[in-house]
Amino acid sequence: GTALLETAKAHLRSLDAFGLVECFNESVQVIANTLGWDLTMALSLAQNQALHVWKPTMEKARAIRSSSGARSAAAASSRSAASAARRLSFTGPGHNFWREFLQEDVKREIQQVNSLDVELVKFAREEFRRKYGMKCEE
Repeated sequence: GTALLETAKAHLRSLDAFGLVECFNESVQVIANTLGWDLTMALSLAQNQALHVWKPTMEKARAIRSSSGARSAAAASSRSAASAARRLSFTGPGHNFWREFLQEDVKREIQQVNSLDVELVKFAREEFRRKYGMKCEE
């Protein structure tokens, strides 16, 4: 596990450009500048495509969450509510949207099981800040 993580970090360091979903616009800027693309055009295209793909999904998920939020506190803590939360895990540009649906214990379990991924993402954020001078938040 640790050797694979170090290989992934080395690979990330070697890239001419990379991006982070939670730093979407800044990532497009970095990639466009590196590849010599027109920045305004690249940002416009990326934002329009990202919204086209994710907006309906996010709206539907928010509607599901709103309707489940109307349940009583006892029902919200039931097994079926936890199961539903587990099925609604996904991300969209610029946001870890899935986290809104998960209970704290489920979030901790996911992070523990995926600890190498969590460490790589943390490293990528730090590397993005160091390499491009931009800080991205979770």
